[in-house]
Amino acid sequence: VLLLADVARWTVNFVCAGSAVYFFTYVANNVAMFSVYLLVANIMAVIGSYLSKYVAAKLSTRTAALIGCYGLGVFLIGCQFVASNIMLVLIVLSCAQFFLGFLYALMVDLYGDASIYSEWKTGKAASSWVMGLSNLPLKLAIFIKGLIIPAMLAACGFVAKMDPAAATPELKAGITNLFCTIPGCTVLAGAVLLTFGYRLTTEKVKQYQTEIDTRKKIAE
Repeated sequence: VLLLADVARWTVNFVCAGSAVYFFTYVANNVAMFSVYLLVANIMAVIGSYLSKYVAAKLSTRTAALIGCYGLGVFLIGCQFVASNIMLVLIVLSCAQFFLGFLYALMVDLYGDASIYSEWKTGKAASSWVMGLSNLPLKLAIFIKGLIIPAMLAACGFVAKMDPAAATPELKAGITNLFCTIPGCTVLAGAVLLTFGYRLTTEKVKQYQTEIDTRKKIAE
């Protein structure tokens, strides 16, 4: 479940990054704002990543990650409704990147909790194995991105190096779906998987770690 949710997270990251230039060129008709978006998005992601640890400490790693997933999904989907207003687009996308920053920081902690659970259940250290698996979603997401972006662009009638002024309503709608709707729905699907499939709370993880430590002391 965690791997699937992480695939969703990386897919959103790569699809948004790969389709942003098309959105600002053919939908927003303002290529100059693309650079502004990149700057603001990176700043907001860093802020989100920094603040996420305080949210996780106050609530739990799982809860903070869910906040990040649902927040990211809601703002990405919401962006399609303000696509005609470039300033509102920047504001909404900045909020989305803030919540994406949560996931950058917290997914590693979720893998760490999963390794503790695995060791508690099997009696064997699993941190290396579990953390090694964390590279798999990254590779799968790159593959998925390579399928989604060309397919969506072709489906909405995009032609390489076409004049932005020649963009049809169908093309603009297709690019908006590629940049906002599809990533938003993808991360919300990942959020649902985490909500119902990832049940490791802070209390449970602490309990498992205590039992592991007790076993090791007995074994000595």
